Amino acid sequence: MVIASPARVLWLGVCVVAYLTIAVWQAAPEDLTTKLAIVAGPLVLLSGTWLARPPLVGFDPVDFRARAAARVVAIGAAIAVTAELGPSRPSFEIARSAGLATAGIAAVVALGFVSSPGGIAARVPSVRRDAPILIFLTWFIVGGLIFARTLAPELDPRGLVLDYASIAGSVATIGTTVVAAHRLYSERRFELGIAERASASLWLSVICLAIGVVAALMEAAKPERSLPAAALLSAIVVTTCVIVREPAHVARAMRLASAATLLGTPLMSVAVVVAFQSPSHAGLVLFVATALAVAAGLSAPRVAQALAPERGRRLDLLARALAAAKAPDPRQAVISALARIRDAIGVEAGKAAVYRFASGDRIIVDRADYPHFEPAPVPHGLVQLLEREPERVASVTALRSVEVHRPEVRPMLTWLDERQASAVALIMDNEVATGMLLWPRAGHERPLSYEDATALSSLAAHLGAATGAEAQLYRSQARELEAERARADASVAVRSLEQELGRHVTERRREIEALARRAKSCAYGPAAATAVLEVERHGAAARPFALVTSPGIDALAWVALAHLASPVKDGVLTAIDAALPSERALARWTDEAASPFALSQNGTLVVFAPHRLPSETQRYLASSLEEERAFIAVLPLATDTLVRAGQLEPALASRLGERSVVLPPLGDRSEDLRALALFELSRIGLATRGEPRGLSLEAQERLFLHDWPGNDAELTAVMWRAALATEGPVVTLAAVEAALGKSLAPVRPSVPAEPAHTPRVRP
Repeated sequence: MVIASPARVLWLGVCVVAYLTIAVWQAAPEDLTTKLAIVAGPLVLLSGTWLARPPLVGFDPVDFRARAAARVVAIGAAIAVTAELGPSRPSFEIARSAGLATAGIAAVVALGFVSSPGGIAARVPSVRRDAPILIFLTWFIVGGLIFARTLAPELDPRGLVLDYASIAGSVATIGTTVVAAHRLYSERRFELGIAERASASLWLSVICLAIGVVAALMEAAKPERSLPAAALLSAIVVTTCVIVREPAHVARAMRLASAATLLGTPLMSVAVVVAFQSPSHAGLVLFVATALAVAAGLSAPRVAQALAPERGRRLDLLARALAAAKAPDPRQAVISALARIRDAIGVEAGKAAVYRFASGDRIIVDRADYPHFEPAPVPHGLVQLLEREPERVASVTALRSVEVHRPEVRPMLTWLDERQASAVALIMDNEVATGMLLWPRAGHERPLSYEDATALSSLAAHLGAATGAEAQLYRSQARELEAERARADASVAVRSLEQELGRHVTERRREIEALARRAKSCAYGPAAATAVLEVERHGAAARPFALVTSPGIDALAWVALAHLASPVKDGVLTAIDAALPSERALARWTDEAASPFALSQNGTLVVFAPHRLPSETQRYLASSLEEERAFIAVLPLATDTLVRAGQLEPALASRLGERSVVLPPLGDRSEDLRALALFELSRIGLATRGEPRGLSLEAQERLFLHDWPGNDAELTAVMWRAALATEGPVVTLAAVEAALGKSLAPVRPSVPAEPAHTPRVRP
């Protein structure tokens, strides 16, 4: 449907009313009613257009098409009023019929576009064409009869046909409006706010018809004048019911109008009859009727309250429950509100309850006003539905009206029916859902009125402040308990990790101690003892130093000894063999996650043969090496010798400084030779036969006569051969002689040789 812009509709109405006003003025310029028409028509147009305007600020709950129809009603009313006040001519009669038809059709169209605030029962507004077409045809016939009488006045010299046609058109217009309002009520009464507008339109149209009929019967006005006026008034009040922003105002106005009609119509009828029967006492009749009208006006609000849904009982109950919910103590506020509902409705009707989401329970009140807290989970879908409902309130009747085509509603209905509920309201605290108020079923189920919904929402809002404090306290306690449990779990995890870390540290230290046992436990001679002291001193300083070792010396044992003496003895011992191609690339050392520096963090870094690294890698190593860092460089020669040979970068040698320890060769450790041999045999015996092996005195003396150019590696090889060649527990001289005879003395190279034993381990 294409709706013209408000400005265009207004200017169209102004032009039509202005033209009609000028025509009326030209027809009878001296007539008093003509002067009144000049004022009344534009005033009706401007007043109706002003009332139909949308709000300047805020959300407009009224459909824009309904407001457009209201502006058309204002135009039709202005045309009808202007033509009615003009002289009695066929052209003005046709104009009046056109105005009445326009107002009646627009009023029915406005009824079709009644908007609701939404909700699960909401439908898309639409207009049925039968009602507007019927009103149009009725007034088209009336206009045709007026035109026919103009052409042939002898067919209806007294104008009775036109009068009856005007009466029939007015009654048909009101009747069609009543039917349209009733149809709207039947189809959309479950939508919040629709029932009030539809019922108000219906009853106010009936009241307008009754006033017109009574006025005609009492001869206060002719039927052909009173009933069209009633039809015009019906269109105006119906449109007003549609465009009023608050449905509650419509309901209250309807009740007041109904009460005033019920009280005033008999009074005015009697007054008119008495005045006609006794004209001499007309003044007294007017005075008495006025006094009684004042009394009726004062009584109208009380009568209007009786006309409210359920005689206003639910609204009164909600008001008393709301007053009870304002108690200072949050828990007492909830208990008092539930007690008021129970006292008014009764225990048999069901139990009013407040469901709390934080604690997962519900509160009910018994006959002695004692609260009971019961575990009661709420369907999650019901909470989501209430969040989307207007006023966050849903009635069982509205849910039942959509359960056929909305199967997800059926479990919620079953849950509500089991608890004898008629409505539920979501309890909010600072836009956070904290609970739900369940309203018990009392008697016959009826659609929830807009006033009831707003009152129930207001009660839930006040309960939200009460339950919000308890929910906050409960959440605080829950968070405290959760934090306490998390702290306990964290403490257990920390203790477990500490134990695991301690176990790993202990295992790592045992492995490193096993590596260092060869160097420390067998150091009896001056050379070895001095080397042990120097290694431990440099290790305790946790600064970079060099170990100068000959081929075949077990340098890893001395490295382990330095690590155990350092402050980072509980850290890892990372050994890097720089002779391996994979360890020489610069990218290997610059990797933030897997570089030797990252792997040996909080531990000792050992580099075997760092002079074999490329120059750029040596320079990077020197630039990245901190002064306070446990770092050991295992070199075959002194640093200055390697620098002069061009194998060691001066920057790296500068980092090592004068801190170096020269490890004594095995040939200079005759005091330690017996202990080292027994150490090896003990280890070999446990590995091969499960018991240590011994060494005869003759074999020991033979060992002292050997030069041991292969150092520790040669001694280990000799002891293995001798042990494997010996059947008994003691290695004999012959076995040692045979092992020494097969021992190949290494040839000393002309260039510095690599360490014989440079494994890469990370204990």
